[in-house]
Amino acid sequence: MQDILVIRPPVAATADVLGRMPWSVPPACRIATMSNGGRHLNLAQAGHEPAHLFAHGSTLYDAIVIAREFRLLYANDFTRAWLASLFARLRPGGRLWWEVPASATGNWLLDPAGLQAALPELRCRVAVSGLFELTAGRADLERRWRTIFADAQASYPEFRTRFAAAAANFEGHWLKVGQEEQQYIYAMMGANQKSWLAENALGARAAQPCRILDVGGGFGHFAAEMARKGHFVTLAEVDPAKTRALGPWLAATCGVSAAVRFVEERMEAIQVAAESADLVTIFGSLLYAERAALANTIAKLWRALVPGGVLIVHENPRDAIDADAADYAYRFPARELDELLTRHAAAPRYIAPFTGAEIGLAKAASSVMIAVSRKSDSYAEVVRA
Repeated sequence: MQDILVIRPPVAATADVLGRMPWSVPPACRIATMSNGGRHLNLAQAGHEPAHLFAHGSTLYDAIVIAREFRLLYANDFTRAWLASLFARLRPGGRLWWEVPASATGNWLLDPAGLQAALPELRCRVAVSGLFELTAGRADLERRWRTIFADAQASYPEFRTRFAAAAANFEGHWLKVGQEEQQYIYAMMGANQKSWLAENALGARAAQPCRILDVGGGFGHFAAEMARKGHFVTLAEVDPAKTRALGPWLAATCGVSAAVRFVEERMEAIQVAAESADLVTIFGSLLYAERAALANTIAKLWRALVPGGVLIVHENPRDAIDADAADYAYRFPARELDELLTRHAAAPRYIAPFTGAEIGLAKAASSVMIAVSRKSDSYAEVVRA
């Protein structure tokens, strides 16, 4: 009986994915899949342990396939650590495959050549067109990366326990009871994606310790990730379950308590000194600010940046979602968000969430808006009407 893990295909495409592999799937096998959003499905017999993206469990596999729909291979330590964890899930003689269709390579973060250059400890061998076998020596993978991945993965069972306790003990929390696994996975994905985008936006500044203000920082995965990279982060969050329980616990678990400070406050009321931050991030939380206070809130956070500092705002615009979607009434029309940032910070440029490439406002409005405003090095405060 063989065990096969297929990572992140649409469920209906699992058979198609396996059919393109350069080996025959034995009739007696168990298949676990991890689909979009971190939800896991067990397509095999009862009792077979399914897997999700960042907490694979203890099952060992004879083959692991990273399918063509997967888009999380960044050129950073998070990717290295995640791939190392996949290699650790292989039985002796097991094989790890990565499928990248030729038609898609130009749109991926890392094509095979880029993956090889970014992660020299891995070897990519072409098996068939668009399919690569990844190999690595164990010594190349047994190291401590500049990422919270290993700590957060190992502590996932305790996270679930603490999540349930926080949901029961804190009034006014925003925890979604029963969805702790999904929220955890999204937070880990976000820590990876956001840290990669932030480092690119900071440019050369990222090589030195930076002061970061993360507004609406949730559980603190991004804060811990940036702290592990040597930065100092102030996380502002209104949810007491996160600022008093889950956030400080996560920071301690990841060994970065000294570099992460939690402030329990609405963003409209945050007290922040002028020119005290190199980076201000607002990931998915600006829509919850009081509309009447938006102008002052953005202007205040803009003043907090040093000359040359960066403001990143990440929102799903109203233009790109259905009217019956969650929080539709709160979401910004793309043009409104663009005008707010232009008027009270600086005209933003927009970047694609997966590649970091600059895109136009119209394209950003059709999917995800990641706006980057940079304060000029010669910045002089201007009082706006």
